[in-house]
Amino acid sequence: RNVHFPIHSLNYAETSAAPRYMFMLQHVYRRKPEAVGKGAKCLHNSSEALILHNHYNLGALKSCRWINLEPTTAQMQHYRLLEKSEKWETKILDESIYRYKDALVNSVEPVLRKLSYLS
Repeated sequence: RNVHFPIHSLNYAETSAAPRYMFMLQHVYRRKPEAVGKGAKCLHNSSEALILHNHYNLGALKSCRWINLEPTTAQMQHYRLLEKSEKWETKILDESIYRYKDALVNSVEPVLRKLSYLS
């Protein structure tokens, strides 16, 4: 299932729960999810895929395996600017990404310090 997190000042909810520089952790308001099955996504092992088009494998080097994930298991999060003519009528607080926050911060911050992006 695809969910869209519009990017603009109304969606930026700066919180002390996450570092300011962690974009996805700061954008936690989204629109209603798209209908189940609309815009299906596929992830491919590049050692098995020969031809890909719009997320679909059109040619394989060997037999490709696939696993169907239920919409309750995973969602594809998209972040984009709203067009001026678009209205954002439904705001849903979705902090599901926070389940990865500690592991993400603990992995990323040492690298950012080593690269001198953080002091």
